[in-house]
Amino acid sequence: MAAVTAEGRIARFQRILSPEATTRTAINPGSNLLLGVAVHGLARSSKGHTLTELEEAAVGPFRALADTDEEFASYAGIARQAKSTPQASDRIPSCIMNLVEDEPYTRERFRTDMALLQKSVVDQPHIRLVGPEQFKSGALDADEAFNSALARTGRGVTVHLGKRSNPQGESVGGTDEVHEPTNYRLRIYADRFKCHRASNEAGKDEVYWTMSSGADSGDKYVSRTHEFGSLREGDVRKFPSRGPNSYLFRGMLQNLVASTVTCWEADHSNSGWYDRLVRTLEATAVTSSQFTMYTGWKVADELIGLIPGADLANEVLFWIELISSLVSELLKIFKNEDDLIKQHDFAWNLGALEALFDNGAEASYMFDGGSGGKLQLWLSREIGPSDVENGFIEVVSAQAPAGGGRLPINWMAPKSKGVQLIEGLSGTAESTFSPYFCYRNPRTNQLMYSRGLGFEPKVHGSHMTIGRPALVPFGSGDTLHIAYTGLNGEIYHLTQGLRGWYSARVGTMTTGLAPGLCAAGNYIICFVWGEDDRFYYAYKKENLPLPWSDWIRIDNIQAVPQIPAISGADSGHVGWWWKTNDDRVCFARIPVEDLVEETREIRSFTAVQRTASSNITALVWAGIYLAAYRQDGTVHLLAYDGSPPIQNQNTGLKACGDPTLFKNRHLADTLYLLYPKTV
Repeated sequence: MAAVTAEGRIARFQRILSPEATTRTAINPGSNLLLGVAVHGLARSSKGHTLTELEEAAVGPFRALADTDEEFASYAGIARQAKSTPQASDRIPSCIMNLVEDEPYTRERFRTDMALLQKSVVDQPHIRLVGPEQFKSGALDADEAFNSALARTGRGVTVHLGKRSNPQGESVGGTDEVHEPTNYRLRIYADRFKCHRASNEAGKDEVYWTMSSGADSGDKYVSRTHEFGSLREGDVRKFPSRGPNSYLFRGMLQNLVASTVTCWEADHSNSGWYDRLVRTLEATAVTSSQFTMYTGWKVADELIGLIPGADLANEVLFWIELISSLVSELLKIFKNEDDLIKQHDFAWNLGALEALFDNGAEASYMFDGGSGGKLQLWLSREIGPSDVENGFIEVVSAQAPAGGGRLPINWMAPKSKGVQLIEGLSGTAESTFSPYFCYRNPRTNQLMYSRGLGFEPKVHGSHMTIGRPALVPFGSGDTLHIAYTGLNGEIYHLTQGLRGWYSARVGTMTTGLAPGLCAAGNYIICFVWGEDDRFYYAYKKENLPLPWSDWIRIDNIQAVPQIPAISGADSGHVGWWWKTNDDRVCFARIPVEDLVEETREIRSFTAVQRTASSNITALVWAGIYLAAYRQDGTVHLLAYDGSPPIQNQNTGLKACGDPTLFKNRHLADTLYLLYPKTV
């Protein structure tokens, strides 16, 4: 059978949104809320509107699906037409289908709609919440209602949530204590599968698997296995041992990871179809990762340490079902007839990952495609603290080139440093010959410092922080400044004086993430991500005993939750790097006068088509604005030297956590890059 053409895909999307389609579905309309967000976003894009972060996240897979701009425009036109068809709301919730196209779909609307639709969605029989105590001998107990619904709908959703304990057996994280989670290194991989029933259709004896995942760390992973041929009942097939296409997920995790696993019959597939499939899965992995952060980051402490209550469990079930439904509808648009055996969507929190796979145990799941065959898949995992916590830090350095800096930077040979219990390392060497480092102890939340790596770390007074502290010198480096988020969510500023350190609160706003800090001109600037999903900044003159300004909201930047990455230049400019809702990295060079005049919009910025799965660290060095981040386990650099385009460099340095940049003016303006080393 020939691959589905663009005209065929457009016609299929039109049928999905047609009134007649409502009679062919066994799914509650609330399951299609994310599809509705995509339809609303597509309709808005056809009118030239700028999309919100949620609209862009939902529309992204359709951009990946389309081969041309004309095909994408056709999807947008169909969506706009469907919005004017009242019967379409029988398939998609009326709360979004009745929303006029001039109205953006925001996170506030999403929270309202979730409260309205949540119970009816999660009560469907193809969705189940499974605790570790229900998971015996690595296999789920028989669940006839779930299996029947799985056969009827063609897909299932299984969410595992469990309680987590620390090595001492005590509960981790109190209900009254807010803290930013530690990153954990996680690998979930497919070990083998068994054929319990072969396909009844002639010639259909070859299968392959696709797997896409997104974690709340921002890491994503997509893989497609080779084809397994000549399957017979009773056959057991092994996946390549730890091969790149055997992994569901390989990256960093904070609390949650969501995965879509699909089994396919291979008879009608070709290379072009495979390419489109992988593109679409990559886009849905981005959506999955973003929704994990959107819905989960404010309840992180419950997800880390407590058995979730009903409302929290339902929230996780709800958004996993939305992603599952969107993937299912996308596959209907371009899959070949009868190729799909079954789709199964999963989510695990840390407690479930530790309990379900305890001591190297496996977990198995059934993929029952009726006449298309029945297969059982076994999964295993490896999980542990990131090497940031273990304290294995590697350092590379580079000398400032004559005449200004350009990429690629030529790094000297790496040197290993053993530093214990570090999370969120910030460093500077501008004030002394010996660098000053500041970081968080992830087990105690204490603010720590040391004079150089490898030196005895010390507790920074009684200061406690939920995440990475920001550290900058001012001017010639005689004064050090630290900003951090306290356990109460408020931002605090520490200043180094003649008699020690002085502490002051920055404004009255609270946040769930760490701040960014820089010195530019005569000002200290602090950026934060606000609880209303916008960036804020505050400022103060460095050499005057004046309080900080109030927090000022930046209205025109759409982004995902993140720690701000800012750096200051002697010229009085602030360099700001941020991750957008469609996984680009953007850069703005802002005169400090604009910030002091309390501008609420960034007038111009440059975007680069590069993704950043980790937090970004920023620095001005040798006349250029640098950013470092981790992508797919490797440290990448971006550089802006005053004119587009932004340069990029894959350093090839393997890391398992956030990198850090700092420089030493006393040593020929030497640049240092520190990163936790992958074992």
